[in-house]
Amino acid sequence: MTTFLASTMSKTKSKQDKDPSSSSASVTLAELSSLLAEHRKAISADFKSSFEALTTTLDGLNSTVAGHGERIGSLEDNSNEVDRRLQHLENACSTFQQDNVLLKTKLADLEGRSRRQNIRIIGLPESLEGPRPTAFFSQLLVDVFGKEVLSSPPELDRAHRSLAPKPAAGDKPRPVIVRLHRFQVKDLLIREARRRGELFYKEHKIRLYEDYSSDVLKERAEYKSSMAELYKRGYRPALLYPAKLRITLPNGEKTWIRSVSEADKFLQNLNNRIDLFISTNVNPDISAAAIWESCKAYLRGEIISYSAYRRKIAMENKATLSKDIAELQSKSVVVKGCLKIWNQFRRHFGLQITPVSAPVHSNPLFTPSVIDRAFLIWKDLGIVSIKQLYISGIFASFDQLTQAFNLQRTHFFRYLQVRNFVRNHFPGFPALPPSTLVDTILDVNPNRKGSISILLLPSHIVSKTAILLRWKGPCPPSHSQWIKDALHFMRLEKIKYSLRFSEQKFYKYGSPS
Repeated sequence: MTTFLASTMSKTKSKQDKDPSSSSASVTLAELSSLLAEHRKAISADFKSSFEALTTTLDGLNSTVAGHGERIGSLEDNSNEVDRRLQHLENACSTFQQDNVLLKTKLADLEGRSRRQNIRIIGLPESLEGPRPTAFFSQLLVDVFGKEVLSSPPELDRAHRSLAPKPAAGDKPRPVIVRLHRFQVKDLLIREARRRGELFYKEHKIRLYEDYSSDVLKERAEYKSSMAELYKRGYRPALLYPAKLRITLPNGEKTWIRSVSEADKFLQNLNNRIDLFISTNVNPDISAAAIWESCKAYLRGEIISYSAYRRKIAMENKATLSKDIAELQSKSVVVKGCLKIWNQFRRHFGLQITPVSAPVHSNPLFTPSVIDRAFLIWKDLGIVSIKQLYISGIFASFDQLTQAFNLQRTHFFRYLQVRNFVRNHFPGFPALPPSTLVDTILDVNPNRKGSISILLLPSHIVSKTAILLRWKGPCPPSHSQWIKDALHFMRLEKIKYSLRFSEQKFYKYGSPS
């Protein structure tokens, strides 16, 4: 278009140069209109071609952006799916971790229980037991401990060396693992070995220990340095199963430490106290023996104070936990809603909200019994349940309770609190309310004669009915079938005769002669 304008202007200028006298007359309105029309067409064509190119480019960009949008949307959907699956996997992993911890705990407990009748003997030369190790080690225990401890060779389930490779000549022999049939015998041998300290068998010094799992041994080994330090200080530390440190003071007082970090903290505190005592009391005029005796008395008091402090912390934690549980009734929406539904359910069916067998001490419905330790004294004196506050079916007076349970006269205000609670929660006060199903269940004494028969009566009735219907049928059962039906309800007998004999022998013994 620029070229066209330039050529047009040059033509017009050349005409004017050739005929300058007629320049103004030669340019008419029609020529200008024609010239402008040509310019308009040229500009329009130029714009049209430019816009067509732009349109083509924009169409390509639109398709590209649309493709990118689809891909981004697909990526977002995939990301959401991955997040959902990741959340599911995290929840599953958390559950598996909890289950793994629980299973490891149960496995450790089962392994410990499977070893509780085992003893480990260290120091016996290899191949000393010969081809019959069970009989040999049974007699060895009698030879080591004597007839005064073991009147006869103990019954052993099995005995063998540890499962390590057999050592070369001159190397340390493998330990012997012995499983005794009775735990009481094993406990007796362990106690006797600890009491004697040194044991010998045919000039061989041996040691006898309990057989612990590797995890328990690892936990107990962490206390080694702490126990050595306590032995130096003159205390008597002992490791209780699985790994709990007990410290016995010279006066017989005992304190328990449940972790290695706590033991280290205890020793650090003990060392600091010793340093403080020595730096304060060392005097050339005082003998070392007097300072040592004074230091032992001082440390004894410090350890007692430490134990009392730990008990105080434990009681505070327990009180805080009890307070938090009690606050759930007033703050937790879920607990409040559940309690409200339960109370409405009981009122609708006319059920008594509080049974007379409810405890007097630590009753969540009776707040003073939770925070006032005087009701613990009531429990120790024999007033355990609300039912015991009634005498001859009538709520007892304070004088009657004092005479019956030896209550203190200063507990009269507590009596008024209990009486007000019973009046508000039990209908027909002061008469004893009727017993509920809960009271009947809680009143059952399993040690009372006939209680087991009452519990087994429903199953006996069912079994008798089933056997009777079978005998009334067209094909009465055989004796073997009758024995099987009886054994179905006599599981202990089934286990006994299945292990020791066989069902065929049991049929033979139980069949009529």
